Amino acid sequence: MNHGSSNNPDDTEDGCSDALVAAIRAAKGFIFDMDGTILDSQEAHYRSWDRATRDHGFPHDRGEIFAEFGKTTEAITIALCPGAGTRDVASISRLKESLFFEDIPSLVLFGGITVLFATIKERGKRICIASSNDNRTIDAIIHHVKLHEVIDGFTGLDDITRGKPDPEMIVTSAAKLHLAPGDCVVVGDTPYDIMAGNAAGCFTIGVLTGTFSRDQLVTAGAGAVLPTAAGLLSLVKA
Repeated sequence: MNHGSSNNPDDTEDGCSDALVAAIRAAKGFIFDMDGTILDSQEAHYRSWDRATRDHGFPHDRGEIFAEFGKTTEAITIALCPGAGTRDVASISRLKESLFFEDIPSLVLFGGITVLFATIKERGKRICIASSNDNRTIDAIIHHVKLHEVIDGFTGLDDITRGKPDPEMIVTSAAKLHLAPGDCVVVGDTPYDIMAGNAAGCFTIGVLTGTFSRDQLVTAGAGAVLPTAAGLLSLVKA
């Protein structure tokens, strides 16, 4: 399988290219980001970040908060709360995670994800979720949206020491699937997903259901960009 993605994806109108088709066929596993990729959670994350930062005297507009999505909670807190001490960073991070956890009942999968995952499994391929949430939150979400019996595992902040764009989360996810990173396709909505996947040696696919543009994903090195993750269904079926 192709190790790493081209910086110049040969996309057609629907995002399909020879490289993308070949990568999907060769893949033994798929590593999906969660928020903004398979899960419609951007507003819930925004609400929790808006409240947590404002309560500590660091108000931000939507664009400033959205621009940090994809990083670890601590990294986002540091970016949004310049000058905050170690204790305040920890306090803000805990409040954000608590507020988001309370919002889990409002979360839903993007359309077509359940069918996509079932089809991937029917084809004998494996699935891991790689998310910059803590493991307790990921586990609660996976059960809430009923993916716990479909996926093969997940990787969260408790499993790593370095978040995306470092490749550690992707390498760890591949290991949980008992696969080499180069045998996996990474799907995500942020440049950090793409950079992490490329650094791990995976083919990377960007999706436009998050807060980043196609140009930003291509600049990050996406091998292909699709409107939605569910757009992979026809390729997986082929």
